Amino acid sequence: MTGIKLFTVRGIEVKMHVTFPLILVWAAVQFGYLNTGEFLLSGAAFGVVVTLLLFICVVIHELTHSLVAVRMGFPVRDIVLLPLGGVAQMERMPERPAQEFLMAIAGPLSNFAIAIVLIVVGLFLPVDLGRGLWRLLTNPTHLGWADAFPYLIFTNIGLAVFNLIPAFPMDGGRVLRALLATIMSHARATAVAVKVGQGLAWMLGLVGLWDGNFVWILIAIFVYSGAAQEGQMVHVKNALQGLRVRQAFSRRALALYPDDPVSRAADLTLESF
Repeated sequence: MTGIKLFTVRGIEVKMHVTFPLILVWAAVQFGYLNTGEFLLSGAAFGVVVTLLLFICVVIHELTHSLVAVRMGFPVRDIVLLPLGGVAQMERMPERPAQEFLMAIAGPLSNFAIAIVLIVVGLFLPVDLGRGLWRLLTNPTHLGWADAFPYLIFTNIGLAVFNLIPAFPMDGGRVLRALLATIMSHARATAVAVKVGQGLAWMLGLVGLWDGNFVWILIAIFVYSGAAQEGQMVHVKNALQGLRVRQAFSRRALALYPDDPVSRAADLTLESF
């Protein structure tokens, strides 16, 4: 996945996808109209700033995954920031349940750790964390700069909990597969985890349709397609596992003329298998 390189940590490039600014535009619009019926620049600025701070936490989340993976011997090519979050692109995935469990759980634990650190720091600052968190829960339509600290605490806890949902491509899906793989084959564990993830995606989509919430529908599509992709990857890997070159090699020679269309070459190639 391509993107604009931001920086490198321990050989892991952190990139921003070209679509990433869309989330900043969305945040500016959402928070710009939050307190009143008219657009306020101060609200838009608040939305952009807290979203950028939140994505710093997302980078820490993905780096935690990646550094644990590298420590276990699984190279990570890069981390790409997308409007819906970050994606760490690994060269290969572990199949040992213990390794996958540790790699998957590391991300959500980092968000819990960030929330705890922010709570401790907040105790020494002139910030009423209790009141701020209560306002986020009961009256989230009236937020100001004083709520930025509680907002980051709340969203980090939310990120951790959301990522622990047992559905691919979230960390919870990998945690579920790792646990299932201790009592069944990796392929079977993947199939079960994929079905669970797609079932949850349908539930999220129905909730989004019921409430008219486009974000939930978008997340549902993301979860469903991510689960399907994970299932397809494992299916192809299992199909190719143990296959020798001589088994896939075609002994049939293809006869073509210089004036033949490329489509004929493609047809003959497919017919040879």
